[in-house]
Amino acid sequence: MDRPQVAQPQHSHVMALARDVIKLADLQLQMFTLDVREFWSRAKISSIVLVLGAVTALGTIPVMLLGLARLLATAFDVPIAWMQAGVGAFVLIFAVVLMRMAVSKMSDAGQALKRSQVELHKNLEWMREVLHRDESQQEDNEVY
Repeated sequence: MDRPQVAQPQHSHVMALARDVIKLADLQLQMFTLDVREFWSRAKISSIVLVLGAVTALGTIPVMLLGLARLLATAFDVPIAWMQAGVGAFVLIFAVVLMRMAVSKMSDAGQALKRSQVELHKNLEWMREVLHRDESQQEDNEVY
């Protein structure tokens, strides 16, 4: 009585798949590198504006609270404490608006990274499909 033949693994297909996966990984890394460069080229000015806004806010709050508040308190005959609070609130609101604009621009610059994510997802789907197809072919070739 003959024993059933078991299909041998198709080494050439596995090696071809491995080569394709390595090529895809390399291309994915190259694309990610380009996307990071593009992100920083777009976000460079926004980053500078964000830092400038933060430095301005931190540097001007005490100066504005002490100098402008005293000047306005004297000019309008208002207690200095009230004027310090008003000037401080104004400068803080200005700094927050400036930083919010910079963060918004940085979010727009981050769209370049979306391209790598989409391409990686497509590549993973393709690999799953190829592996599933290869498994199905091996199951069809097996004799029970």
